[in-house]
Amino acid sequence: MKTTPTRSILLALALAALALPSFAAEPVNIARLQTTTIKSYDSSGTDLNGGGFGGGSPMENMFDGDLSNGARATSIGNGGYVILDFGNPYFVSTIDITKLYRYKYSLYYSPSSSGDDWIPVPYALNVNRVDTKQWGVYAVASRVKFVFEQGGSFVPDVAELQVWGVLASEMACLHSNLSTWTEVAGSATCTKPALEMATCSCGEKFTRESNGEPLGHSYKIKVTQPGKGYFSCRRCNFSIDCSDGPVDLTSHGGMAFDKKVQFVDMSVSSTRENEEYYGKSIANIVDNNLDSQWVSSSWRGGDADYVDFRLGTDVLLTKVEVTLPNQDTLRIYDYDGTKETKVFEEVMDAAPKTMTAEFSDLVTDAIRIRGFNNRYSFMYVSEVRVYGTVPGDVTPEPCFIFMQ
Repeated sequence: MKTTPTRSILLALALAALALPSFAAEPVNIARLQTTTIKSYDSSGTDLNGGGFGGGSPMENMFDGDLSNGARATSIGNGGYVILDFGNPYFVSTIDITKLYRYKYSLYYSPSSSGDDWIPVPYALNVNRVDTKQWGVYAVASRVKFVFEQGGSFVPDVAELQVWGVLASEMACLHSNLSTWTEVAGSATCTKPALEMATCSCGEKFTRESNGEPLGHSYKIKVTQPGKGYFSCRRCNFSIDCSDGPVDLTSHGGMAFDKKVQFVDMSVSSTRENEEYYGKSIANIVDNNLDSQWVSSSWRGGDADYVDFRLGTDVLLTKVEVTLPNQDTLRIYDYDGTKETKVFEEVMDAAPKTMTAEFSDLVTDAIRIRGFNNRYSFMYVSEVRVYGTVPGDVTPEPCFIFMQ
């Protein structure tokens, strides 16, 4: 049986073809070539002779091909930077940055190997992207600069810096005459922003991610029985199965960043300086380990600090489990973005301090958790689990009437 490709498949194939320009040679990771010189500098421009990093997490970790370890910029400080000098001009296609934590950075490239003719990489100024982000350059460069906008001095933050390109002398065209970058219609997806495309006067086409937002999931709710059913996206195949009742919603998300694509985004009011590395990361709140914690930055505890869980759509909340190692009182609020409405409070008087709040008719898309104590100590949170299911009445099945 012959089948016809769908519009989404055809678009994907077309974009894939655009993203693979026909270079005279295969792009290589210039950062790992022996001809590339790499130096570190503090914010004043002082050459640190490869130093500024420590704690067993040296600068070399940024270029070793291991995406699980990072460089710990102990003394490079905010505004410190690393420069890669290629020794020769290269046509740089992309710069791939893999990060493990939340600290911000900026990227620049330079056409020359002398002077400070730094050009910002499009959209890559003062940004944070955890995991691997590919930045499109598509220009001739002799140097690249990575700036630690936030040094994260106790955190092995940057796992890898890869610069992909072709030696300019091997290029039949240096693609110096690109058209204006324009958005590719229909290229944005639920989890990725739209693509942009530019065409060289030689006919070569290039694509890169725009600075727009992903579409995000557009959720629809099907209730098969009271409290049972499905959350599903209208645009893609993402879904959450609640056909057996409430599920652990925290398993469908995690730490919130600047692009909302998860069903659950967790964020906190603040984190104590340097505690991101010393066992107090926000990620510890949902790591299934009661021995690890997040810790707030304020000694006022719950008066100033909180943990938020924002949900992709309205949910029938059924249960929230919270472990607060050093707090006396747990309070949970229904939070609409501006107003807190308290929906649970209980005093804890015995360890382990894991409290369970149960609900029967609370429909919400966001909750806020606060812990209080009489000792004016920092707020610690070991673990949170949020359970919920589909709200509303049973979804009627479509009824078809046949006319004779």
